[in-house]
Amino acid sequence: MRKPIDQSNRRAGLMAKHASRLFALCLVALLLLSSLSTGVSAAAGDLDPTFGAGGKVLTDFSGGLDAVNALAMQPNGKIVAAGRHASASDPEGLAADFALARYNPNGSLDASFGTNGQVLTDFGGGDSVSGVVIQTDGKIVAAGSSDGGLALARYNVDGSLDTSFGPNQDGKVLSSSFDAAAVGLQPDGRIVVAGTANFDFAVARYNPDGSADVTFNGSGMVSTDFGDSEFAGALAIQPADGRIVVVGSVRNPSTGLYRFGLARYNTDGTLDSSFNSFGK
Repeated sequence: MRKPIDQSNRRAGLMAKHASRLFALCLVALLLLSSLSTGVSAAAGDLDPTFGAGGKVLTDFSGGLDAVNALAMQPNGKIVAAGRHASASDPEGLAADFALARYNPNGSLDASFGTNGQVLTDFGGGDSVSGVVIQTDGKIVAAGSSDGGLALARYNVDGSLDTSFGPNQDGKVLSSSFDAAAVGLQPDGRIVVAGTANFDFAVARYNPDGSADVTFNGSGMVSTDFGDSEFAGALAIQPADGRIVVVGSVRNPSTGLYRFGLARYNTDGTLDSSFNSFGK
């Protein structure tokens, strides 16, 4: 009688072993399916559900006409968006203001910045931010236009205007020289602004206190003509040598169509002749 008992025990052991393997395989399959479904829901290009409401944020500046033109990221992950705000009764933006908002990494407005995360700055005309950069000390520089002239503002980390900046120590610089489109920072804290003056590329450089840097082309500003109508749109400062590259649109007088235009400047504001022989 011992032999049948041994065979029965053997069969029971094999069945238990197979059941254990089947359970393990099912568990692995479930884990794989779970990881695949997670990967699908978080695929590259999907809206980030941890940001705002389903990956989206809307911000209203007191029911007016708002537009964002520039964006900068702080090292701590906070986001600074800048543009303009005009009242609903001013659709042309003739009395628009600089408008900035700062967001926490999750998309919520940063209440430590301005008033509930928002800042408005009036230069007295139709004002709009075109570029924004963050200094190494956390201060924010916004560049744009006011009634067709250059407008600069620098803000402390809490969104208040920096009273150490500007000729009137009110955090603002105004110039009728040109309409700014982009802004950059040199490692020494000097501010470079690019835009358009009389349909030419225009570049200006300011000292950290907001005064014009007269070591740049003798006056703090330089304009570059390509032969017809030109509009600068962006700039970059080369990290290795400090030379400034400005890009924009240049009209072809024979066709009336616009082409890419580039100019590179030496650190003193002169055109860099090693760049396409003419600097442009």
